Amino acid sequence: MASGGSWQARGLLAGGALIAVANPSLALAGNTSLAGKLVSETFAGTSVTGAASTVPPGPITGTAGASTVSVRYDAALNAYTVTNAARSRSQTFSMADAVTSADPKLVTFRKTGIGQVDNLTLTKATAFGKGGYEWVQGGWWQRSKATTLTTSDVVAFGIPTLDAAVPRSGNGTYALSIYGIGAWQRAQTFGSGSGTMSADFAKGSLTGNGDIFQFNTATKSLSSHDIWSFTARLSSSANTVSGTFGFDGVSGSLKGRFYGPTGQEFGATVFGRGQNFAGTGAFTGVLLGSQTGYSNPASSLIDLKGDQTFGPNLPTFWGVTFNSDGTYKDRFFNGSPVSILYSAKDGSFAVRSVFNNEMLGSSADPVSAKLTDAQFLGYARSSALSGGTLRSELQLYRRGADNPEVQFTYLSFAHASYVFTAADKSRSTGDRWVAFGLPTFTDRMPVKGKGTYTGVIYGTALRDGTGQSYRIEGKSSFLADFLAQTVSAKMMPTLVDANGTRTALGTLTGGGAIQSYVYPGQESKFASGFSAVLQGDGFGQAGIDALFYGPKATEIGGTFGFDFALPNGSWGGKAQGVVAARR
Repeated sequence: MASGGSWQARGLLAGGALIAVANPSLALAGNTSLAGKLVSETFAGTSVTGAASTVPPGPITGTAGASTVSVRYDAALNAYTVTNAARSRSQTFSMADAVTSADPKLVTFRKTGIGQVDNLTLTKATAFGKGGYEWVQGGWWQRSKATTLTTSDVVAFGIPTLDAAVPRSGNGTYALSIYGIGAWQRAQTFGSGSGTMSADFAKGSLTGNGDIFQFNTATKSLSSHDIWSFTARLSSSANTVSGTFGFDGVSGSLKGRFYGPTGQEFGATVFGRGQNFAGTGAFTGVLLGSQTGYSNPASSLIDLKGDQTFGPNLPTFWGVTFNSDGTYKDRFFNGSPVSILYSAKDGSFAVRSVFNNEMLGSSADPVSAKLTDAQFLGYARSSALSGGTLRSELQLYRRGADNPEVQFTYLSFAHASYVFTAADKSRSTGDRWVAFGLPTFTDRMPVKGKGTYTGVIYGTALRDGTGQSYRIEGKSSFLADFLAQTVSAKMMPTLVDANGTRTALGTLTGGGAIQSYVYPGQESKFASGFSAVLQGDGFGQAGIDALFYGPKATEIGGTFGFDFALPNGSWGGKAQGVVAARR
């Protein structure tokens, strides 16, 4: 958004009145926070515009670039008017157009007209340090015309830091959130993710990186997981930031500024063009940041302080569908990332989908005696949905001394599953295993010596061609050579059927190199882990993806997958799950 126009939506998002004026100014003009009752004010920001066009059934053509967008709130009508004058389009959204958002951090408006649908989404404001942003917000306005054209105007706005109050010495670290819209040859996407930014205020130098999960808006499936980065310069005299932005195969620009009394927050809009897994196209997005430095309020999973978000992590996943007569129909393995949320208020853990914020399981649900044993705490709930009934189940591996099997301090894992039964008695089932915790960041990894780890594996197996599922249990061990930066791995899985009959499947061994990964948790730093390729008699393709956990690589946790045949050769299948071990 250029200085000729600005917009604000803070009243709805903070619970106050919805007010805006059309006087561009970078002064604070009376409001000191977006998270309280507001007075009339225009908010400066930056904006970008994108479009996706197609002539069915042809490919999608995507475009993106800088733009000037204004949004005016009319107090008499209690409505927003969003305008992109250069593109000759405008729309007014009233409170009657507000719709329920799947993400509690967002507010969405929808207006349906003749031949077109308009959606305006805004981020909510929260008090500084409460997991959101107090002085900066983001928004995106999308207009869809039948199946041929979708336009997107993306904005970062708020209460910018006065030029004289922008830091000009020292350093700052900012935890970032990213939201973005993609228009690619084979898909339109919406994505979200996280990252980190380092600011050298004396040099005016900014660098940032992170990841984003982009989902196909039509199929809801994961389209790509991209690692993004940017480099930018802060003006030596003004609160303006400009630079370059990009991710795998895509490059473009960034415009932004600092927000808050002394630069506590950061907001920018980005665009890029290029090619990713969905083909050639373009991307528009908004980055929001909050200054944190490096701090982790939790010293262990046993001593969690305050609300925590772990991930997003990519769990194992399989789904099976059954016909109304109970016969097997199909199976699929394409899952999406999840986050694990800890609530300090009631001490509960919840597993949520990153794509649509759907609750996949929570320890705030009723306790299930059937799912609870010495190793796991179990919870279940049933919900009536349109067209059927959903039963969700969650098992959490007990932490610390509460578990007689292995006492983990810095990691745990969860098993979330569901069964949806339709009115015609057809069923669809799903199964996820995910490890989570406090990872070992690269700057805290041992650089010499060796570590021996022993632990467990848990998972689920599917018998080929039937949809019949089995439990996987077993032992795991690892040897990490920190000087050589290698890990050797061993797993001994056992198949357990519904009657408790156990069948040892054999031994898998292998190894891999210790590497650094962009960890998409709240610290958004580089974490240390490894990928190991495994082999063994009676097994097909097999492997482990894991991270180290704890301040000194005390524990190992991750996911595994393997193809197998029973020792007697009677049948085979696929198995997925989690592996966890400690020194």
